[in-house]
Amino acid sequence: MERMTHLFVIAHPDDEILGACGTILRLKERGDRVVVATMSLTSATREEGLKRTSEGIHRTLGIDQSYYFGYEMMKFGQYDRYRMTKDVENVIATEHAETIYTHDPSDIHNDHRVLSGIVLEAAKLPLRGSYTGPKIKAIYTME
Repeated sequence: MERMTHLFVIAHPDDEILGACGTILRLKERGDRVVVATMSLTSATREEGLKRTSEGIHRTLGIDQSYYFGYEMMKFGQYDRYRMTKDVENVIATEHAETIYTHDPSDIHNDHRVLSGIVLEAAKLPLRGSYTGPKIKAIYTME
């Protein structure tokens, strides 16, 4: 069986744990690659050291690659949607993700809702003709 690459695109550190830890563990047990893209590590109301904590959790889970972006928590709706979509597209293209996991579009948290739409837009990358990676086989949402 060939190893698949699964991309988890999350708004905040720990969202992948709260939303899909069991799935991540199962995918790793199968021998698949798991990549996590965390869009935010900064908040006026959260402690510093979020990246270091996230990196430790990713090591424990055996995450193959972690990406971190500098969008501020609770402000995703204020950012340039095109720029955020390009950031997600770049991770998809670099990692050749075959499945993508992200937040459910009906999530009550605004950052989660906004990011869900961005990920769906970015997942259209293979339809644009310039992408040479594998086809995205599935997109899953988590709550």
